Amino acid sequence: ARPAEGLPDDDAVAEVQLLRFVREHGRSASKIEKLFRRALQFKSTKLPTEPPMDVLRVEGYRRFFSACDMPNGEWATRFCPIGVQCGFSLNGCPVKIERLGQYDLSGITKEKDYRSRLNKFYLGLVDTLQRRLDGSSVETETLVQTYEIFDLAGLSRSMLSFTALNFARDVLVAFATHYPSSFRKAVVINAPDFVGRAWGIVSAVLPQSVKSKVNIMGSNYHAVLEKELTDE
Repeated sequence: ARPAEGLPDDDAVAEVQLLRFVREHGRSASKIEKLFRRALQFKSTKLPTEPPMDVLRVEGYRRFFSACDMPNGEWATRFCPIGVQCGFSLNGCPVKIERLGQYDLSGITKEKDYRSRLNKFYLGLVDTLQRRLDGSSVETETLVQTYEIFDLAGLSRSMLSFTALNFARDVLVAFATHYPSSFRKAVVINAPDFVGRAWGIVSAVLPQSVKSKVNIMGSNYHAVLEKELTDE
């Protein structure tokens, strides 16, 4: 088989990435090769290339970066509060928190080229976080995944526009397809009653293996998080 363009220089990192695909899709060599090559092509053609991605591609394996360090990061985090590494779960997963209910959608949609800029920000965030997960996996000799928290406190019906839902769907599909086995669990907290229908629209295109890791709760989440996260 011809070499895959975009394959990591570090063989150990490449092995971790392949392991994620095996864990998600089984042991069919032809299937894994097809999906892995598709992911490498996505990363080489769809990810942002402007600074600071040149630094993030190299240093991302070695340490966590904050959301504001991403392409368009200082701009995006004015509207979208995201904590990339907020402590660890009890089983060692780094915790990422997105306060979706606090997103300033009305503000960001008034910004010039906001869709393109936000897309570059989020793709850079996902890829950089993935690099650190792969680097941590090599260091600890275990498959490191994230524990994701999505806080919907403050979310209104008006925020669930088709634009917002389509963006969320596209991000989740790209994440599940090209970065498989990257999160151990996703907990949605402070979910209002109307979120169920929106989640049905977004999750319809996701594989069952992804949907099975998602736990949607209202304000009664404290006992669950206390059992799974460290005190901080």
